[in-house]
Amino acid sequence: MADQDQPQEGANVVNIQDAQINELHAANVNRLHAQADIVQVGDIQQAHAEFIHAENVQNLHVHYDNDALHPPAAPQLQVQADEASPRTMQEEMPSTSDETTRAQRMKGSTDAKLASDDFPCPVYEVAPIPSIPGEIQNLRSKQDGNSILFEWDPLDIPPDKYKIQWRVGDENIIEEYTKNPKFEKRYLKPAEFYSLRLMAINSSGRGEMTDWETFITNPLPPRNFRVRPNEKNKTTSLIVTFDDDFHLLKKYRVEASCRSPLINDDRSEITDKHFHIFNDLKPGQIYDTKVQTIFCDEKMSQFIP
Repeated sequence: MADQDQPQEGANVVNIQDAQINELHAANVNRLHAQADIVQVGDIQQAHAEFIHAENVQNLHVHYDNDALHPPAAPQLQVQADEASPRTMQEEMPSTSDETTRAQRMKGSTDAKLASDDFPCPVYEVAPIPSIPGEIQNLRSKQDGNSILFEWDPLDIPPDKYKIQWRVGDENIIEEYTKNPKFEKRYLKPAEFYSLRLMAINSSGRGEMTDWETFITNPLPPRNFRVRPNEKNKTTSLIVTFDDDFHLLKKYRVEASCRSPLINDDRSEITDKHFHIFNDLKPGQIYDTKVQTIFCDEKMSQFIP
């Protein structure tokens, strides 16, 4: 205890722990936890003083309302120091006004906590740490013209971002990021294989990377579509020709349909060549012809012409 000239008045105290106190005037205090330079408390009701815990306190004045009920006085004052965490004295601070600054300064917090109805203890809200994101599910695609939209199911806990890796055929892998459960790729190459995989990322870490998913883009229709009568049988045969880049996975659907509403003669053939011959047509009738590209037996171009 510091300042021996000042008495301890009305100190109904059972226990003081880890005390570094210059001055203490206490009377019938319910409960006090103090870590501060100066603490002054007066008129505390409901006084049942059993415990005062003071650290780094230079001036502590506690006054009790005389009308309140006094608890029984303790037989003696007991002071206990926490030997496991000794306090070190601080050097005196110089003063430009020739006044003596605080004689001692203690390291650590100077926050004061006073437990009473008038001075409630502060409440701190701790934000929960999110779990590592789960694996992406139900990856799918939808092509619209020259772009393709990849989508997947949202996670229960939205991640900070998604990491996406994609490539065309066997080309180098390209990485991109998005915050939404979708990714659009434009300016597609026709009749190509686009492979994609992704993972979710948040502040706790990275989720599991999905397996590669491959999507096939639509092919372009053939070029230079031409129709002419077959020289071997001009009245009942037509030859359809067209140009296209060669690809082992390409096929072509060629169709011919009689314009007459009285004649039901519609033809549809699939070939891997760049021409087709229609035989046994109705003599003297007009036939409309068209062709489309089929890639990998599932992706189809528009018909031409």
